[in-house]
Order: sequence, then structure tokens, then C-alpha cells
Amino acid sequence: MLLPVLSRAAGAGASARLQLVVQQLESCDGRKHPEVVHHSAGGRLAWHGQDAARLSLTLHAPATPPPDPKLGPAGIGHGEPPDAQRVALASCGVRNAGAPLGSLDIGLQVHAATQCLVEVRHGTQPALAWPVEGELPAVNAAGTACRLEADGQTQPVPVWLRAWQGLQPQSRAGLEKLFNAWSRQMSGTSGRLEAELSPMVGQAGVAWGWQHEADGAIAVRAQGTINFAALVMDLRLTGELDWAGSRARVQLRAQGRSEWRMTLDQRGAQAAEGHGLDQAKCSWRHPFALSIEAIATGDPALLSAGPLAEPLRGAVVGSCGLRPRPDGRGHQWFYRLAVEPVHVNLLRQDPAGGTQAQRRELLPAITLIDWSAG
Repeated sequence: MLLPVLSRAAGAGASARLQLVVQQLESCDGRKHPEVVHHSAGGRLAWHGQDAARLSLTLHAPATPPPDPKLGPAGIGHGEPPDAQRVALASCGVRNAGAPLGSLDIGLQVHAATQCLVEVRHGTQPALAWPVEGELPAVNAAGTACRLEADGQTQPVPVWLRAWQGLQPQSRAGLEKLFNAWSRQMSGTSGRLEAELSPMVGQAGVAWGWQHEADGAIAVRAQGTINFAALVMDLRLTGELDWAGSRARVQLRAQGRSEWRMTLDQRGAQAAEGHGLDQAKCSWRHPFALSIEAIATGDPALLSAGPLAEPLRGAVVGSCGLRPRPDGRGHQWFYRLAVEPVHVNLLRQDPAGGTQAQRRELLPAITLIDWSAG
């Protein structure tokens, strides 16, 4: 017999109890029977004879391990493994009628009844521009919050909060990398970047914990609502290109908005299509648009852009969602934003020398954000 049980860890509240009644019909003169032995992570307890007639056995759930210094407490949807306990009943086999009885075993899987809730809120980032004149606007720290509850009691999650507070600074650092890469391809100091870039704008709440199922089994249930604008973006890169005395003004722009909105409802490994933890993801691809305008320099040759294959035009690509943690203890938030290489098919149209073509890389592959929390 295997009995799943929800309970509390020692010192964490009232634990479940197993009420055991042993009816003794006969007794022997040797070893005292019946004998009841309770095996658990806390040790071994035994009762004999009349002491075993009526017992109330405390079934403690396993204690919650301390938080990981780098990852914090266990992640979303994690249920600590149960404590495998056993109650053994032994007798000498003497009965007033019928065949002698052997030992009886009751297997117990004691799960922690703790129910967890995480709530996250993350705000927008102000518009930014490079080269920087003065100081960049302050990070909107007031718009960021991360709160974890266990059975209604707030738990400290400084590692998670610092991670969420670091998302906007990481996006700023990525934009600066983008500006520096762009400026290296522009003539002189003509490179400019104007950016509106806000990752994960909105809020989410997810609750999880071991719960009884209709069939009597116990499984981890995760429920929640995710309501994020995964990306709000408008990137405008400008500068000037020159080729043998000919000059042109170039603009590269990518813009878009990607939504990540879903409900979670998973019981154990089962979930309806689109509602499971492993399906909690969002991805996007926003292509760049290129424009070139020739600049009069006195040189008769003019610069323009010719046709280019789609894979060479580049885009801003990314994904976000929930993924299994490296330590296997639940799921964590993740976010990745990158730039695919951008090229231009530059044409130099010279009345005297005809048309020349040159393919240039305007932007290399760049990872703007590679972030995780929880």
C-alpha cells in the first residue's frame, strides 16, 4: 500500500497525522507484540504491546532547502521531492482463528503542502540617444517589483529582484554596443542612434504547489496569468557613408511590438495546449528597413542602394519566456534579444566610369540582451 500525504515540515505549522488502531486478540509470552515501527527522515520510532494499541503518528514533510546563492529559492513550478516514509506492523502470528499473519507495511509519500506565489511587475524605459549629451535618463527602478509568497507569508528574494532590476541596465548596455558597432562603419563621427527599447513591460503572477487530484494522487499544480509586452521597440540608426569621394546619408530602422499574454494551468506533467510551463514562450523577428540618400559633394558619382537578398538585410530577433533552471529546480524567466548582420549593396553610379557595386556590412551579429531571473 502506498499513501500520498500533504503535510508541513517540522516547525512550519501543524503536520498531518496518521491515526493507527491495532486490535490485539491474542498475545504471546515471548517478544512483545504487536510491534509498530515508523521509519522517516527523522529516524526510527517503535512501539510494542499495549503501547501500540492506539497511535497518532506525526508525518512531517521534508524541510525546504536553503536558497541557492546565485539562483535564489526554488523556481516556478518546483515541488520538493516527498519524504518516503514507512509504517511497519509486526506480530508473532498468533490468532484466535485463521492462518497466522505476517508483517504489514504502509508506504507513505509525504509532500510539502506549501503553496507559493510569485508576482512580477516591470515598467518601460525612457527614450535614449547616442552620442550621449549629458547623462542618460535614470533607470525606472520604481516600476520594477518581484515578490514571492509561501502560504501567504512574504519570502526574501533579493537575487530575483536584483535580476529584474538589472534588465533595463542590460538593455542600455546592449544599445551602447549597437551604437559603437554602427559608428565604426560610418564616416567620421556621423553615427547616431535614437532608441526606444523596453523589454518585458507589464506584469505576471504564477502560483504553484503540491495538490490532491481527483483520483487521490498528488501532483504539482501551476496556475497563473502572464501579461507582458515582450518588446516595445523603435531603433533609428543614422550616419554617412563615403566611397571614393562620393557620399550618402544612410538610415536603418527597426520597429515593432511583441505581446506575450497567456494563462498557465498545469497539473503534474499535464496541461491543455498552450497552457503548460514548457509552452510559456514568445519569439519575434522585426526586420530592418534601409534608406540611402545621396549627398552632393561636387563629385559627379552618386551613391545608392541596390537589391539585396533577404537574409542579408538583417533584423532584430528575440525570445522570452520560462525555461527549466540549470539546477533542475523549477523554471526561471529568460530574455534574449539580438541583431542579425545587416548589409548594404552599395552602388556608385559614375557618368564616366559606369556603375560599380560593393557589398558592405553595416552591423555585425550582436547580442543585445541575454538575461534570466528566478
